[in-house]
Amino acid sequence: MECVDTDSERNQALYLQDQHAQGNKDDLATRIWVETKKLWQFAGPAMFSLMAMLKRLGIAQTN
Repeated sequence: MECVDTDSERNQALYLQDQHAQGNKDDLATRIWVETKKLWQFAGPAMFSLMAMLKRLGIAQTN
C-alpha cells in the first residue's frame, strides 16, 4: 500500500500545482512547466519500456 500513498501524494501535488497555475493565467511558462511534468509522468516510463523492449529484441536477433 506504500505505492498507493506515494502515487496519491504525487497526484495531489500535481493537482495543487495545476490549480496554482490556473490561478496565475498570465504566467504561461508556469502552466507549460506543470503540463510538461504531467506528461513526463506518463511518457517517461512508456519510453523506457519501449527502448528496453527494442533492445531486448535486438539482442535476441543477434544470437
